[in-house]
Amino acid sequence: MFPPMEETKLDIDMTFSMLSLTLFDIHKGTSLCIELRTGGASKEVLEKSVMNFVMEPISSSIRQMTVFSQRAWPSWCEPRELLYLLPRVSVVELYDSHLSVPVLCALDPKMDDTQPPPAVPCPELAVLRLPSATLEDPSVVRYLASISARRVSLGLPLLTVHRLRYGREH
Repeated sequence: MFPPMEETKLDIDMTFSMLSLTLFDIHKGTSLCIELRTGGASKEVLEKSVMNFVMEPISSSIRQMTVFSQRAWPSWCEPRELLYLLPRVSVVELYDSHLSVPVLCALDPKMDDTQPPPAVPCPELAVLRLPSATLEDPSVVRYLASISARRVSLGLPLLTVHRLRYGREH
């Protein structure tokens, strides 16, 4: 299928009319991109497209993930289901402020009733890069702190949060 990759970056760009999935090999500078027109596609079709793109052996090579989306994330893919497929991701960048809360909910270990403890999405996640608008909301900042504390209590890395200067504010 794909040549073996050791460390990759996944970019997901969802517009109202297209889904673009790009996998970059961090060390070699090579990439693979698939673009799908999404007009009339159901959530199930979009979710299967994303999930199949990142299945093993690809998922274990992904270290970074960047998401741009004009659509609400849960309208095209369940964030928690995707994040469970990415056990080695250490950096997540969200360029649209409306993506932040669904992803924080997905990363929260206490929100998981379907997996036995201590299974959590992205257990190596250490860096979150979020749009400025997200970090200006005190309730989101408090929620982020509580999620980070719960993850640390499970022996996971402390989440370091960076403010993106050029995020899209919806």
